[in-house]
Amino acid sequence: SDPNFARTRENMQEFGASAALAKSFRNGFAGVSDLFRTSTLSGKVTGIMKNINRTGEGLRGARAFEIIKNKQFIEGFELNQKVPLKSVFYASSTLPEVNEERTVVDWTIPAFNAKNFIRPPKEATHAQLVLHGSVLSDYIFDPALSKYSFVHPEVNQASATDYSEVFSLNGDTEKDILLQTRFGFPGPLPLTAGIVIGIGIIFMVAARGRSNLIPGQNAMQV
Repeated sequence: SDPNFARTRENMQEFGASAALAKSFRNGFAGVSDLFRTSTLSGKVTGIMKNINRTGEGLRGARAFEIIKNKQFIEGFELNQKVPLKSVFYASSTLPEVNEERTVVDWTIPAFNAKNFIRPPKEATHAQLVLHGSVLSDYIFDPALSKYSFVHPEVNQASATDYSEVFSLNGDTEKDILLQTRFGFPGPLPLTAGIVIGIGIIFMVAARGRSNLIPGQNAMQV
């Protein structure tokens, strides 16, 4: 309680909130993160949340975390820092699209030749594309409780995933790939909660009629 340590207390409060929000981000990707994550994921995401906090409204020590207003800090983030998505997957596609109610995410990848537009690990024979979405609520300081709270805890960390069919890395995919995630909310998602969308690719090797994942070589970008 020493007044000389007021700034220290403010910094600790905001850093703790950044770490808590980063954990919520990771939990929203829990269904797929084991396919892509590296040992640095936790620290990198905490750093992103701290950048969002620095721009937030309010007094130091209680500045808000506003997700959509600060999406530039999250966009382009690679879950696997060692394998950026663009380094292994070059096929053209539109960015994922969200419906007006923000309850459905669609990603369309036009048919492409895997030999020309994918750079797989040497042992890979097949691949699969992934679309993942998770909700991250704004996180604000509540003076009455003297702590940070989620604006929308009822939808925070809600997630949905869709996978393409497994396809060979030897030729054309033959048809467009259409991926969709549905959150199943009863109504529109408010603008004080963001949908964090990940698009990625998983590599595997076919052996004895089975496809086995290749760890550490998969990529997903937000």
